[in-house]
Amino acid sequence: MIAVGLTLAVIGPFGSFAIGAFADRLLYWMPAAFGGYLIVRPFVVVAATAADALRLPAGPALAAGVFIGALPMTFF
Repeated sequence: MIAVGLTLAVIGPFGSFAIGAFADRLLYWMPAAFGGYLIVRPFVVVAATAADALRLPAGPALAAGVFIGALPMTFF
């Protein structure tokens, strides 16, 4: 996650380059990367567990877990 936060701070995607200097972007992207991981990871674990228990394909279940977990980050 550190590499993700650093990379996003360097390139400044999604209009974040206008935030300001590298340090400002770093202060934005590091918590966003770690927060995203902390929010999405439990949904992925639940989706994988449910897929195993219900004998469903893992791919679509994991995609659904990522999609549902990403919804809260759209408001950040």
